[in-house]
Amino acid sequence: VTAMVGTGNGMGEAIWNKMWAYTPFRRKYMLLSRFDKRTGFVTVGAPMVGVMMGTIFVATVIIDRQYEIRAKRIKSVTQRELSLQEEHEALERFLLDTEEDYEMKALPPGSKATIA
Repeated sequence: VTAMVGTGNGMGEAIWNKMWAYTPFRRKYMLLSRFDKRTGFVTVGAPMVGVMMGTIFVATVIIDRQYEIRAKRIKSVTQRELSLQEEHEALERFLLDTEEDYEMKALPPGSKATIA
């Protein structure tokens, strides 16, 4: 650093350190490093908070998607059951309407009836 100032007696280094110590960035850096030495928040706490927030966000998205898929599946199953029930009722009505016209007849003598 003394080569930058141009003095070889160490005086430049002291001036440089004094100038660097009073820049706004350096002052904030010193305060932050002192705070971090006491609490450990910057080196440990902030990354942990970031990881926790990311994990919570990802878990929330995954769980939300699972509930969406479950709701769609339940809805499609319910619609399928409803359509099957409607078909069943329509078939029952058809059979009840045609029951009066139904009569038992014997098969003609030359036919082959197989029971499967």
